[in-house]
Amino acid sequence: MTCRHQQLPPPWVYTVDQAAHVLAISRRQTERLLASGALASVTIGSRRLVPINAVELFFRELILAQLAKLPPEPASTGTN
Repeated sequence: MTCRHQQLPPPWVYTVDQAAHVLAISRRQTERLLASGALASVTIGSRRLVPINAVELFFRELILAQLAKLPPEPASTGTN
């Protein structure tokens, strides 16, 4: 018999600690992202969990925001 706190989360979510590890940030920073709504979460029972697709979406938005800051590529002249 396992204790409730030792049960593994479903395979489609991370614990807050796992999400922090994947994001390569601290748990406190992860909790701030959750509190601000920048990172989605779900509650199952009394546990706050982060869907894997929410982490993927966060990365995608972060990358797109960085790409938007880059200067435009020069126009191609058609010759190498």
